[in-house]
Amino acid sequence: MIYTKIHYGLGNQLFQYALGRRLSLDLGTDFSLCLDFFQEFKDEENPRLYQLNHFNIIENIASEEETRPYLKPNFLERRMNNLLHPFLPYYKRKLVLEQQLDFDGHILKVKDGSLLAGYWQDERYFEPIKDIIKKEFSFKTPPSVENARLLEQIDSTASVSIHVRRGDYLTDAFTVNQVGGCSMEYYQQAVQYINARVEDPTYFIFSDDPDWVRAHFKVEGKTVPIGNNPQSMAYEDLRLMSHCQHHILANSSFSWWGAWLGINENKIVLAPKVWRKHGPDMFTPKGWLRI
Repeated sequence: MIYTKIHYGLGNQLFQYALGRRLSLDLGTDFSLCLDFFQEFKDEENPRLYQLNHFNIIENIASEEETRPYLKPNFLERRMNNLLHPFLPYYKRKLVLEQQLDFDGHILKVKDGSLLAGYWQDERYFEPIKDIIKKEFSFKTPPSVENARLLEQIDSTASVSIHVRRGDYLTDAFTVNQVGGCSMEYYQQAVQYINARVEDPTYFIFSDDPDWVRAHFKVEGKTVPIGNNPQSMAYEDLRLMSHCQHHILANSSFSWWGAWLGINENKIVLAPKVWRKHGPDMFTPKGWLRI
């Protein structure tokens, strides 16, 4: 059995699932999701909800009894771990904690019976099974009436998704210092690039702060701010993004997946050159452009 700890927003959840799924196939073993985080996480301003259930995934949910020895070991289990762990590389331990944000090939050597806890934000972790991942990340929950209308509009235009990430990128001190948001200059440059190559584009703007977008986000071209889906329905925004023909990303795993799941084979995908203020860069798939 491979257990994967699922936590934080939908973009992170998709990366976490993808690595666990790949390892389960490599090892020929079962795969379960650990959802303890969502019972314990409390943040009214930036709520985090489990949303993988809206996709056609292999959804085996680990019980608390199964994951307790990994996450809440008793005294004897802690003693045994303390005795054994100094002699084992981290990727051979039962609880495998992510050691770095960029690609780490050691993770592909984990043993059956491991629980993975990390972000794993790199396509190279699951690229060999990308066709399986795309199939399992197809949407199971039908769109609401309003989202079905927006899908028709997106499918009938030269649609371009723009993701404007605000929220904790402005309010969480660690995220502000380590990551930071994209500048207005980046978005304007990206729109100019699209305008020069796509005839009559319509920009569909996705944001966790739609009121700010309506008041302040100005680019050259037709724009449609999307603000009908609360964070509890982030999967609806992701579906809308994936139907857009082209994509302008924020430095966010959410819009990364919106573009990666994009159904247009000839899509233009633009991403910011600086993904994080500090720390390793974000790996971007072949054909995506950094500006």
